[in-house]
Amino acid sequence: MAPAYCWQEAEDFPPEVRQVFSSSGIDVFQAIEMLVAFPEWKVPLPGGLHASKSDIFILAKGTGQLISIMVEGKVSEPFGDTIAGWKAQPGRGKEARLKHLCDLLGLNPISVNHIRYQLLHRTASALIEAKKFCAPNAVMLVHSFSREDEWFED
Repeated sequence: MAPAYCWQEAEDFPPEVRQVFSSSGIDVFQAIEMLVAFPEWKVPLPGGLHASKSDIFILAKGTGQLISIMVEGKVSEPFGDTIAGWKAQPGRGKEARLKHLCDLLGLNPISVNHIRYQLLHRTASALIEAKKFCAPNAVMLVHSFSREDEWFED
């Protein structure tokens, strides 16, 4: 609920997010403008039954270029299983899904076992939607509301 309240109240990028963009040194983020934002955005993925569902999908513009942004808001909850833990659970289509995600992100499926599955598919979702909207830029943004920086190492 924290992301929903924060982003709804801001009616734009929250000040702390805008500060991260402006201090990044990346040109496209310097005058970023939110065009549209959709809560609970689902992105279908091959293999398995469930889509990737981000807290917020934003289509933004900066320096005349579109930017696809997936926002994952966290307070104290973890990012779920690592890829190794996710693969160990029963389910169909996992090999196809992991191959697709790794191909999209330019990763070797053998070397991602330590990465949290949620972070992997949310990042891929930002790229998938960037391609769909012909956006040359994609961002997966974790908006943390933890006072203790829980899960920052992930």
